[in-house]
Amino acid sequence: MRNVFMVALPMVIQQLVTASLHIVDGLMVSGLGDAAYSAVTQANRVTFMFNLFSFGTCTGGAIFLSQYWGGRDIRRMRQAMGLTMMFVLIVACVFMSASLLMPRQIISLFLPEGESFDRAVEYLSVVAFGYLFTAVDNVYAATLKAAERTYLPMLSGFASILTNTVLNYAFIFGKLGCPAMGVKGAALATVISAAVSMGTVSYTHLRAHETLSDL
Repeated sequence: MRNVFMVALPMVIQQLVTASLHIVDGLMVSGLGDAAYSAVTQANRVTFMFNLFSFGTCTGGAIFLSQYWGGRDIRRMRQAMGLTMMFVLIVACVFMSASLLMPRQIISLFLPEGESFDRAVEYLSVVAFGYLFTAVDNVYAATLKAAERTYLPMLSGFASILTNTVLNYAFIFGKLGCPAMGVKGAALATVISAAVSMGTVSYTHLRAHETLSDL
């Protein structure tokens, strides 16, 4: 039970932190009014769908990653990680391309034409760039979890939400010497925080253990 608790608790915390990223966007954007809040909330439905597909793909890959880690078959673990990365990046490219090429058509599924609609399109057109960072982040996190280093993705999650909160404050409202960008600032903060999370978990993946550094 102690081992289960030590492995599971960081995973639960990391998932809660990840889920709270877009909640932070919504809460801070609410200071701009109902139209901005509605725009971010509805645009994040696309991100929610992407996260579902990405999480499902990584979960499938994690089955093989855990199996090979248990047998200390690092070569096949590396192959499984590469295949998982390929499929998750395909998913990310599909969602990113659709969001960049036809954001208005996608948002029209959730919102009618109006002020919220235009802001939602603006938000989606920026936040879509973060899908690639999130895809890579998820694969590295899945590999670390399979190798029983569950606390490392949790730490990267904390770094991400801290970055997102500070940059939201700066970009949305024009604080800390930054221009006030409103909804677009919230999207930009989310993209940067995704890049920070990816960079953190990638670095810790390589430095965590001598065996993991071979991956």
